[in-house]
Amino acid sequence: MDHCRHPRRTSSKRVKANVIACAVVVQGKPEGNIQASDRVDLKQSAVVTGDIATQRISIDEGAYFKGGVNIQKEPPKKEVVRAAVPK
Repeated sequence: MDHCRHPRRTSSKRVKANVIACAVVVQGKPEGNIQASDRVDLKQSAVVTGDIATQRISIDEGAYFKGGVNIQKEPPKKEVVRAAVPK
């Protein structure tokens, strides 16, 4: 099941805030931390000041990034556990 159908996008405006979303596409100038459960894409026009925590990241040539990156492991997959019921 895809829970990241519509990535959060930052516009060409300046944004001073922390961003928490499933997927983030940056084309503007956010100041603050970005936390994405799936991925972060920094496009060529991105100017990012802050830390990024995500499973996957892509940084286009020409994008500017000043901060730290924390690559997270995939969240554990939910397993169906069936217990034996004594008769």
